[in-house]
Amino acid sequence: LNDGDVYRGPWNDHSPVGYGRYSWANGNEYVGEFHDGKPSGRGTYEWAHGGVYKGNFEHGLMHGEGTYTASDGAKYHGSWRRGKKHGLGIQHFTNGDCYEGLWNDGVGHGPGTYRWKALEGEEGHDEFDGEWLNGKMHGWGTLRWGSGDRYDGNWSVGQISGSGVMTWCDGSSFSGRWKCGKKDGSGAFMLSGGESSSVTRNNIKLSVQINRSARPKTSFDDSEGEEIIAADLGNTYLLLCECSEDQILKKEVVETDGVAHKHSLWTSPMASRSRKVRKVRHGETIYKGHGSYDLMLQLRVGIRWSVSSMQEFSDVALQTCSFDVSLKQQFPRGGSAKTPPHFARTFKWKEYRPEVFRHLRARWRVDPAQFMLSLCGDQALRELSSPGKSGSVFYISHDDQFIIKTMRKSEMVRLKSWLHVYYQHVHDYPETLLPKFYGLYSIKAAGTARKVRVVVMSNLFSAKHPIHKTFDLKGSTHGRFTKLENATPHTVLKDLDISRKFRVEEGKRDKLIEQLNKDCIFLQKLRVMDYSLLVGVHFGFAHGMEEVSPSEQASLRPPPGTDDLIAHSTGAAKSKLGVAMAAVSVHGRILTKQPPVESPIEEHTEPQDVILYLGIIDILQEYTTSKNLETKMMGVMGKKSFSSIDPTNYAKRFLNFMSNLF
Repeated sequence: LNDGDVYRGPWNDHSPVGYGRYSWANGNEYVGEFHDGKPSGRGTYEWAHGGVYKGNFEHGLMHGEGTYTASDGAKYHGSWRRGKKHGLGIQHFTNGDCYEGLWNDGVGHGPGTYRWKALEGEEGHDEFDGEWLNGKMHGWGTLRWGSGDRYDGNWSVGQISGSGVMTWCDGSSFSGRWKCGKKDGSGAFMLSGGESSSVTRNNIKLSVQINRSARPKTSFDDSEGEEIIAADLGNTYLLLCECSEDQILKKEVVETDGVAHKHSLWTSPMASRSRKVRKVRHGETIYKGHGSYDLMLQLRVGIRWSVSSMQEFSDVALQTCSFDVSLKQQFPRGGSAKTPPHFARTFKWKEYRPEVFRHLRARWRVDPAQFMLSLCGDQALRELSSPGKSGSVFYISHDDQFIIKTMRKSEMVRLKSWLHVYYQHVHDYPETLLPKFYGLYSIKAAGTARKVRVVVMSNLFSAKHPIHKTFDLKGSTHGRFTKLENATPHTVLKDLDISRKFRVEEGKRDKLIEQLNKDCIFLQKLRVMDYSLLVGVHFGFAHGMEEVSPSEQASLRPPPGTDDLIAHSTGAAKSKLGVAMAAVSVHGRILTKQPPVESPIEEHTEPQDVILYLGIIDILQEYTTSKNLETKMMGVMGKKSFSSIDPTNYAKRFLNFMSNLF
């Protein structure tokens, strides 16, 4: 070329196209795919100074998955966006340090783990596992020193700040408030017992950030501290104190039983925030002391490990054997060579079919970084009450994107047994209304025989449009009503409670019923029954409906294109079946049977503009031999209405109800 560059490969309209090799006059070279004259797709870029990048490009920039190896030996493998590290990735520095976690515009941002290279003569290495903000420790995190000391608590811009617990290798600890790396406010020293235990603790100053070779201090400064003799206090006493700028202003020795409640906030850094959140969000925010707190911490640690470990296989094609693979890992509380330290009890973690669920997440465009940030960030999960009979507990991510559901062993076995046909179905029908499963895990805490099994799936409802009414619909009349005295604003209503019909956008009804039919045929083949259509209704969105007479309501529907307008308003590229569907709610009962007791039915005679969120739920109930016997017994007894019917008739009843609903 005129400027000294050399190109070898296809050429079209004065630009490289397809697969080729481009060598610049300055010594840089790119080999890979081109589009519109720029590197786009897979390729390798080599700089004259020795750096090499292998991975994806878009419009001439590193974008997607890729690996960059610098000339000095530093290496990064992970996600890129417009030429910068962005998303989930792991960076190995030339000095031996390593950061693994989320990135944003080239710096660590979000959940991540930084490991410092062990100094000569040290057995262990320093490690921080927690939240990062613009390359600095910020939020909740655990810093563990190679000496055995550790801090669990809040950080602010690289310094200890807020509530936290400092624990030394001899068992002594300080629990209380911190400010800019110093003890500031109420706190309590608990010292380990021992005949000759005399320790001095004061003045911790930690300011560690990515790309910095300085190491954190591993102990308090002994020159300014106040000496406390542990043997004088014993194992059942605390030294309560009031601190300011690391100086102890007041102190009092008391028995531990007398301070458990009074000072509970010292070890509950999420408590004050949780109370504020619970006032405005559906569900109970999990705080320290909550029955599910340990489980939440274990889920965070386990999911982060699982997502990170799968990143190196991001380009591996799915194999038949992937449907039988499971991964196990033990997570000691103090951490190990493969796992970070954490604040929960030691536990065993098992991930089922990791490759399959990684491909499913990619199929539904779930970004690994966002998946990790939603479930493993410093924002607590919320626990939802379950109205069902299964006894499952539901947890929702802070951004309302994901649901974590506990499950019985039989349900997990069933999901694993037909995961391969489920995988094929959701690929054949991209707009399926079946649940979107993102991960399958189990947890067993040390010292317990109980194993907790969970599945992570998509939340049907969106934070964009608050849900005012929720319906769980099966097409059955047997027990399908809600008692008025039990009704609350968040009560899930049932078939006999509904006095509405929904008219979706022109042309969408046939598409909706057709997809429901395909999904029901799939479930019928698997002999699944007792599933429901969950419908969330948002009132107050105007489609431009004008006044109409009751006789015209049957044909009343939002105009074409309304769903796309709603999708664009929420930032989505296009509308999806079951997601933010415009509809007109008109008066009309589907089931003629009246509930046996007074029900919270709302008799609306005027049409209302609504937005619907809907999907099929509870698809793990198989029509077993016991269900078959129940069906026959009810038939012999002459019962016309009962809950257990065979999958074929269940699907027919379900589809008939939905055809009348929409």
